[in-house]
Amino acid sequence: MRQSTIDTAKYWAKTGTDILFTDENPFNGTVSKESLEEKLYCQILKNLVDHNTAEISEQQLQICINESTIN
Repeated sequence: MRQSTIDTAKYWAKTGTDILFTDENPFNGTVSKESLEEKLYCQILKNLVDHNTAEISEQQLQICINESTIN
């Protein structure tokens, strides 16, 4: 895997997470920002490798959010 692919996934995961967390508490404290960024990174990296795109679907985003929920 190329370093540029990894860097692209990291960039978009961080950017996406930062956008989602621009409000003070967008998920009422129920979602871990760090966990969400990691889940987004993994999904974006998978999409880059499998489909040559950094875009994720609404369903993929929802899964990442659900998996980042704080118990």
